[in-house]
Amino acid sequence: MIVDDEVPAAKVIDRYIRQIPGMEVAAICKNAMEAIQLLNSTTIDLVFLDIQMPGITGLELVKTLNHSVPVILTTAYRDYAVEGFELNVLDYLVKPISFERFFKAIGKVYQTGNLPVNTPASWQENPGHGIMEFKSFDEMYLYVRVDKKMKRVWLRDIVYIESMGDYVKIFTNQEMIITYLKIGYLEKKLPQEHFLRIHRSYLIAPNQVSAFTTNTLEIGQKTLPIGGSYKKNTHKRLEIHLA
Repeated sequence: MIVDDEVPAAKVIDRYIRQIPGMEVAAICKNAMEAIQLLNSTTIDLVFLDIQMPGITGLELVKTLNHSVPVILTTAYRDYAVEGFELNVLDYLVKPISFERFFKAIGKVYQTGNLPVNTPASWQENPGHGIMEFKSFDEMYLYVRVDKKMKRVWLRDIVYIESMGDYVKIFTNQEMIITYLKIGYLEKKLPQEHFLRIHRSYLIAPNQVSAFTTNTLEIGQKTLPIGGSYKKNTHKRLEIHLA
């Protein structure tokens, strides 16, 4: 539920929510009274709540909820942050709210463990990054930070990933993306049945490989080296995919 008397602000949150699979907007209320009526008649899993509204304020509404529903405060004022957290709200978002900041707040929602049954199976994140996991590989995607924005990358589109120290290049079927992220983190977080470490500098999607030799493999338009300690496992996996 979104509770905000400012229509443009409510639309921003509505648009952000629609980008998160497994979440949907149950209602948009213009004041606390509308919200109270709906909360009494409908099951709501999360409330995005403005503070400064006519009549009952957002903070006054939180006090009536008795922690029965998680709340994320959304406001143009920083002055109420301490009071908000004393009321055990999940997060405090200051307008204008970026998608990156919204994304981090949603991560806190999943970490509470109080999830509705239709939410994704898990939510794991590295500072500034997040991977959403679903039953189907085609539904999995990764958010990475690119030029101060969070960019969504569908895992099914990734061809290979190249390490550059604390950064990686992610090569997809459409583009190349550079982001501040270590390849070791991606190796642990990406589904192992769909990705394979072949070298200390390379992580690949085996189904994208067209050919391989003892020491190299062809993927996309590139020939990549196979590291000595990775050869046995790499050959075993590729023989299955190219059988």
